[in-house]
Amino acid sequence: MSDLLRELNQVRRDGLPETIRKRTKAKVIAIVSANGGVGKSTIAAGLAKTLRHPGGRVIAIDLDPQNALSSHLGITRPAPGLIQLKEQDADWGAHRLPGFSDSECLPFGTGELNDRRLLRQMLLEDADWLSQHLASMHLSENDTVILDTPSGATVYSQQALDAADLVLVMTVADAASYLALDTMTQWLETSPRRAQQQRYVLNQWDDSRAFSRDMGVLFRRRLGANLIGTIRLDHQFNESLAYGRDLLQHAPESIGCQDILSLSGAVHALLFTDASSQQGTL
Repeated sequence: MSDLLRELNQVRRDGLPETIRKRTKAKVIAIVSANGGVGKSTIAAGLAKTLRHPGGRVIAIDLDPQNALSSHLGITRPAPGLIQLKEQDADWGAHRLPGFSDSECLPFGTGELNDRRLLRQMLLEDADWLSQHLASMHLSENDTVILDTPSGATVYSQQALDAADLVLVMTVADAASYLALDTMTQWLETSPRRAQQQRYVLNQWDDSRAFSRDMGVLFRRRLGANLIGTIRLDHQFNESLAYGRDLLQHAPESIGCQDILSLSGAVHALLFTDASSQQGTL
């Protein structure tokens, strides 16, 4: 009996066991970073437009209070977001907005300071809040969810880590980001999550500058095979955002587009290759 009581106490501390928690069938990617200004929303939008699996959809969800992701996907009209749809019975599926290249987006939304406080408190009290909402969307194993998060170890990014199958850590080729790798590693190692894989993406790499090239060498030596992609500096990303254009349609041959497509292919292989090979043996 003492062993059973200890087990019950452990369940109360840790929450419901993984086996009985409701989980979405979709593949879930959390995009996180230690520092701000590394282009998480740009990469999240790029993947949302390119990462479609046959028979599936890609849904980008903005967990960042800055509420910028929808703009990267060409969505300009105001609409309810997570801050308005925070209750467990809210229908997230009914509020997805169409974006560039057949992507879909659920924005963070805008609200008063007190609305943000209420949402944050809800996430603090319910560690499974995001996972339960994703499960309620009834997505299929061919669907993909991309979670854009604020920088640092926030309650939003923590929820994303717990829901993710793959964590993509965004960084840039500068000294501050390199020094932050240890902090990021400690955060990921101590975070209670179910993510099976973690990879890094080096963004805004400028091969015209010697210092940027040198920092790129250091990142590659440090991260090795965990560095899944390098996105070269391409000012057309900012220009396309300013003019409300889809860069993949406007300048598909640009270096930024080519690097996004390469990253998308690598991510797709991580998430879907094993499942596809298993289906082929049935």
